[in-house]
Amino acid sequence: GDLERSGQAMDRLPAADRARMEHLLAGAGSPQEKAYLMKALAAGHSVDDIETFGQKIHGKDPAWLQQHLSPIVTQGDSLKDEGVDAGSGANVNTDLQSFRGQQWAQGGDGREGTCVASSTVTARAMVDPVYALSLTGGPSGQENDPAAFRRR
Repeated sequence: GDLERSGQAMDRLPAADRARMEHLLAGAGSPQEKAYLMKALAAGHSVDDIETFGQKIHGKDPAWLQQHLSPIVTQGDSLKDEGVDAGSGANVNTDLQSFRGQQWAQGGDGREGTCVASSTVTARAMVDPVYALSLTGGPSGQENDPAAFRRR
């Protein structure tokens, strides 16, 4: 879906913005960096916003990009049916998602809020890497503080 949306967004850009976007993509430090720039375009950001975002992520290694921009990463065994919990009936095929040890849950431990708010924030972060970075990296995009992530 991201690829289709980003292609459509590129097609709709005025010629000058398209040239700027192509320049940003050509200067990307890795295929992953290029993919996140395109994902930001697919999320509806302007080329100006993507340029600012690109400066924040430029040269970051794939592990940093994934940690800061991809809130949900499934484990290799995620398709293996591990059954349900006998007491609650809940599926035991779960992988906790966290940023530097702080869970992607309201309050960070799941006890302080609603799953609705947490799932909404996480869903947006999954499709919008600029938004994800605002949560994990703060205004500068360079913060790595789990406590600040929790507050955001």
